[in-house]
Amino acid sequence: MEDRKRKKASVPGPTTTKTAPDRVQQAEDLALKNAAAFFGNALLKYPGISQSASAVMPTEMIRLEVRHMYEDFNFQTADGAWLHFEFESETLSLADLKRFREYEATTSRTHEVAVTTCVLCSAGQNSVKNSFHEGINTYRVKLIRLKRTSDMSV
Repeated sequence: MEDRKRKKASVPGPTTTKTAPDRVQQAEDLALKNAAAFFGNALLKYPGISQSASAVMPTEMIRLEVRHMYEDFNFQTADGAWLHFEFESETLSLADLKRFREYEATTSRTHEVAVTTCVLCSAGQNSVKNSFHEGINTYRVKLIRLKRTSDMSV
């Protein structure tokens, strides 16, 4: 009976209490969020940010969504990284690249692996977009051309 009580007590439940360091971190985070809300423009100059804030925007984004993310194919490499392949017959759109970035981020976070996306593209255009720049980040895929317009001439 005593063993059963001990085992039951050691199983973590859905409601766990926060430890003291967690509470301190939460309080620190809350203090910084309030300071940012009240002194936004003044705070931006301290880390060397030249832009000014025009509004305080939401920070808690709750999104409950159930959907399948269908990647075309994934390989694991000898070093443990993943190669993610997508097959496209049309030219790549910005929406395609953003979808691939979402696949990469989700796969990397879920499986704790580095992911490189390779797009096998059979579109006939000479120039196919393989990257985009957003904020300070540039996202790009490894483009593998299966057809060029010069290949299409008869």
